[in-house]
Amino acid sequence: MSVVQLIQLLTPVLIVPFLISKIGFSTYGNITFIFSIIAYFFSVTDYSFKVSATRDIATNLNNSAAIADIIKNVITTKAIMFIFSMIIIGMIAIIYPPLREHGAILSCGIVLLAGYTLSTEWFYLGTENTKQYAVIQVVSKLIFLGGCIILIQNQKDYLYYPLLLSSTTFFGNLVLLILVVKKHMGALLSINIVETKLTLRKNFPLFLNQFVPNLYNNSGVVVIGLMTSSTQVGMYDLLKKPVDLITTLISVLSKSIFPFMNRKNSSFEKYRRFMLGLSTILFILCLFGTIPFFEFLNIPFTTRYLVTYLFLIASIYGYVIYDCYGVNYLIIRNKDQLVMKNTLIASLIAFVFVIPMVYLWGCMGAALNLLVARILMGVGLMIQKHKLNGSEN
Repeated sequence: MSVVQLIQLLTPVLIVPFLISKIGFSTYGNITFIFSIIAYFFSVTDYSFKVSATRDIATNLNNSAAIADIIKNVITTKAIMFIFSMIIIGMIAIIYPPLREHGAILSCGIVLLAGYTLSTEWFYLGTENTKQYAVIQVVSKLIFLGGCIILIQNQKDYLYYPLLLSSTTFFGNLVLLILVVKKHMGALLSINIVETKLTLRKNFPLFLNQFVPNLYNNSGVVVIGLMTSSTQVGMYDLLKKPVDLITTLISVLSKSIFPFMNRKNSSFEKYRRFMLGLSTILFILCLFGTIPFFEFLNIPFTTRYLVTYLFLIASIYGYVIYDCYGVNYLIIRNKDQLVMKNTLIASLIAFVFVIPMVYLWGCMGAALNLLVARILMGVGLMIQKHKLNGSEN
């Protein structure tokens, strides 16, 4: 999946400077704010299947009947969670009028959510046969990039950005889903409600583990939007782009190696050293690239934005520690409940403090909150890992 991974990593780097120059910080901030609200529901509709279904597919590669059952349960559960998400989004839109004022952007966000719901990344990662997935994803990204460059010429064309992002995501993932179901036709011949209930119950701890971090990860943008201005939302999102780029890289590497780690978990120490070394190199590159980065995006070189940026890039370490000790150690050993408890505590602490921290220090407070949350989560899992080893010995 190296090509699609490269495209996924470079897309925001290539398109964001162009968007800012055409539609401005304020309009970009409005889109980011609404999409950040929608992003809460990405984890809801995924329901942790990027981890659990990948793991299940990887361990049942030679059992076509089991794979068909996994596909059926994933599709059914995702459909249920999407309907649930739509109800909640509708209620939020009724309660919060500004969301209705940007109805066109909100509609694009809902289409984007539907696209994420259709995602079959878990299947292709589990089978480790990703050529088909890579081709379609690359085509979708290229259509998105080309469409933005051709259609967005000034501020009035801002709606093309969310429209192209949502539509290319939706149709790309729809095609992939059709191909998966076509290959395993038995997956949709019958829907077993009992199995779906069992799946909902079984995946709930891992789902909480994947969802709860959104309470602090997205809340920084949302609270800045509620308490300051759309321009500040845009600025914070831009400052966070290098970190998002790095965490995407870490996530891609983690998901790619996850099936292998399931089969050969003795490789943990090599994986841990590699990821910590990689994160250190990337942190140093971000540090030395601060001035060029600010100048490239026309971000004012003020103390507020500089400190915000430093807090954000420092949070990379917390994310990497969480990935190593949580996803690629404890979850592989079926310690989902342990990971869930740690993630829940750290995320709720961060969620409680995000509002006062943003109120006191604005985007600096949001960045500090993200840093503390990721450090708490990562270090907490590291401690749990050592406790588990001690009890086994």
